[in-house]
Amino acid sequence: MLNLQSNYFYYSAASIIFNPTFWNIAARSEYRYKIFSRTFGGPKNGCYVLGATIFLLGLLLLFESVPDLVKLIAALIFLTGNILVLSSMYKLGFVGTYLGDYFGFLMDEMIVSFPFNYMLAIKLLRNLNMNLRTSYTAKRMPKIM
Repeated sequence: MLNLQSNYFYYSAASIIFNPTFWNIAARSEYRYKIFSRTFGGPKNGCYVLGATIFLLGLLLLFESVPDLVKLIAALIFLTGNILVLSSMYKLGFVGTYLGDYFGFLMDEMIVSFPFNYMLAIKLLRNLNMNLRTSYTAKRMPKIM
């Protein structure tokens, strides 16, 4: 199932390592030295260029010789992720979604509607589940002296 001899495997691994590393280095260099703002004529243009670059880097990794079940699972995860990203982009705008805070674009107020409340709900459910498990185990565990 996993072909370590495939060039696609190495390309995927390199992309998975490179993309977030690039985003962090680019965002920090903008925050500290305003590299994109100076290069592209202002913070808004710089943010759009960086956002487009991040978006296009994410599209470079395409399906190739992947089993159908993996494609189906990947498509479902991709669809879910896109719903979350597009709805957050609707609320935050392009600049707010793609590291706009590093360019000095801050939101006027906290956004607590979907998808941000969805993630909060998942966190609350996870904490509730953890608390329930802890209290159940505490009742069942014998006391050790």
